[in-house]
Amino acid sequence: PVITAGAASAAAYYATVRVLRKKRGYATGEFFQAFKANFKLSLPLQLILVLIFCWLFFDIVYLYGYGTDFARALSYILYMFTVIALSVSLYLYPCLQRYDERNFEIFKLAVYFTFRHLLTTIGQLVLFFAALLGVYLMPWSILIIPGLWWYAESFLLERVLSRYGEGDEEEEDSESGERQEEESRIPGRTG
Repeated sequence: PVITAGAASAAAYYATVRVLRKKRGYATGEFFQAFKANFKLSLPLQLILVLIFCWLFFDIVYLYGYGTDFARALSYILYMFTVIALSVSLYLYPCLQRYDERNFEIFKLAVYFTFRHLLTTIGQLVLFFAALLGVYLMPWSILIIPGLWWYAESFLLERVLSRYGEGDEEEEDSESGERQEEESRIPGRTG
């Protein structure tokens, strides 16, 4: 589950925007199609994130064992880096799905969005921690809260991502409203 979290996040974002917001397609089919398209692309990014979070976690635990004021100050700095890494990861997989760029470019975009749209980033963090708290307090809600979280998250993300190109938009005929693109194509992915 940890290794596939990146592809699942990109697919969940895509399915949420496409099915719930734009009323096109079916959730399950869109999710698995996007998951398959993003799996290989998201693996390197996910492995890097896992290493970063493991490094931060073990450093915080190590510093916690010292109990000195200096170690406590260093652990606060590491907490800050953990929040920044989490913020970047909240943008990373929607950017992977939406834009047709290499992984390093996607990572740079996610870092840029994290700091350029700070209020949106704070909103994403609030939603994320509220969702975690909801699942913690009501474990049965793990079946409902992730979908609600992605739906709310899509409003924040679309507001930011739509400003920087429409890699995800499908062209529509303005007179008849018919779709111009094939049903099986996933936006932002070729081949």
